[in-house]
Amino acid sequence: MAALPGHGTAAAITGVAFCGAFTTYSTFGYETLRLAEDRAYLFAALNAAANIIAGLGAAYFGLAAAQAIAT
Repeated sequence: MAALPGHGTAAAITGVAFCGAFTTYSTFGYETLRLAEDRAYLFAALNAAANIIAGLGAAYFGLAAAQAIAT
């Protein structure tokens, strides 16, 4: 059975994306927890809020860019 064209590329991109997302999320969690353990509760909350807002903003702009390209 012949491999599908681009299948290896798609798997590689998916793997890299998963690893990138995992390391980003684990760093976010670590830094927020470290701030909370150091009793810097305001900075922990601001860190969480800023990361969530930035992530949602990036997702929105990515979706908008994809829609603009597709049309």
